[in-house]
Amino acid sequence: MFWKDIINILQRSVPSGSITTYGEISARAYGTSNYDRPVRSMLSCARNKGFHQLANRVVGFDGKLAGLADESDQQRQQLLNEGILFTIDGKVDLAKTIPVVLGKGRLSEAP
Repeated sequence: MFWKDIINILQRSVPSGSITTYGEISARAYGTSNYDRPVRSMLSCARNKGFHQLANRVVGFDGKLAGLADESDQQRQQLLNEGILFTIDGKVDLAKTIPVVLGKGRLSEAP
């Protein structure tokens, strides 16, 4: 799997105003939710290639933002602009913004 595969998943399944988690991307790509580290790495590459908007829609299982020192405010601002609500401690409010469930399967299958 490559960062472009993740971007394709996000383009098809996670529109503006919604989010998903690293675990959901991992489950979709690898069939298990515990490969979030490679997903984070690939999303970092996608950001470097200019896909900030799509990569910013992926958050931690607990709503935590990416934690990129130079971009976490940009991620937060984008999500706020898209109508995503945050908790007082700065995480996406997962009680009010339910992550998109991508399901398990091969990347070539529709979500």
